[in-house]
Amino acid sequence: MKYRLLAIDLDDTFVRDDLSLSQANIDAVIKAQELGVKVVIATGRPTSATADIAQAIKLKEFGGYTITYNGGIIRRESDGKLIREMTITRGEVAALKSLADAFHLYIQTYSDSAIITPKDNQYTQIESRITGLPVEDVGTDFMKVIGDEVIKVIILEDPIYLKECSDRIYPIVKNQLSMNFSKPFFLEFMNIHVDKKKSIEYLLEMLNLDHTDLMAIGDSYNDLEMIRFARCGVAMGNANDDIKSVADYVTLDNMHDGVAHAVEKFILQ
Repeated sequence: MKYRLLAIDLDDTFVRDDLSLSQANIDAVIKAQELGVKVVIATGRPTSATADIAQAIKLKEFGGYTITYNGGIIRRESDGKLIREMTITRGEVAALKSLADAFHLYIQTYSDSAIITPKDNQYTQIESRITGLPVEDVGTDFMKVIGDEVIKVIILEDPIYLKECSDRIYPIVKNQLSMNFSKPFFLEFMNIHVDKKKSIEYLLEMLNLDHTDLMAIGDSYNDLEMIRFARCGVAMGNANDDIKSVADYVTLDNMHDGVAHAVEKFILQ
């Protein structure tokens, strides 16, 4: 078999702009699994925000996986077992909170059932719509309610200003945390040993596979390294040119069944 593991990003890749799912994409991914290809959702979303999609493409039935929080958690869907969980410490969260305050940026993290933020804002509301999680505005109690460790922190603001800030923040955190944009207004921070590519590497090793067995599809900067790493790295038609430049193939956009088009071309045919 040409490819044995298929990694698929969700937002702006498998999911349409209005957060609906394409039946063509669903059908193509199920057909790939029927041929014996293992499928892994690889997303920045929290684990709870992938459940409906995992069910739609029958990951539990076919023994697939979810990589969530940009690689912070790897979960086997057949039995719900956590394969790996990588966190950042309370001290690291406090440092990020200080940076957000210094640059006048919004910040958020997650509990098991909600988005936690010291100040609700338009960008956190976008995350709430994407994930289906409610927002808890905890004000000055932010550091009191988060516990000893979290999976991921996001700093948020207008894309132009956030990019300017990211250029100044990166030298401060580069030896301590992993930092990626998942959307132009979402700057995400995880454990330094975490990103989608590293988690896929971990999963491949566990399955006795390597990158030559991998096809990966995505659209954003947090997908760049997994696209570059895969034997067949596919960028969505709606991806940034930086992502397209490292891809082996550029498929249709997320509004025109781009995932189905790529899966049919490289797996089903």
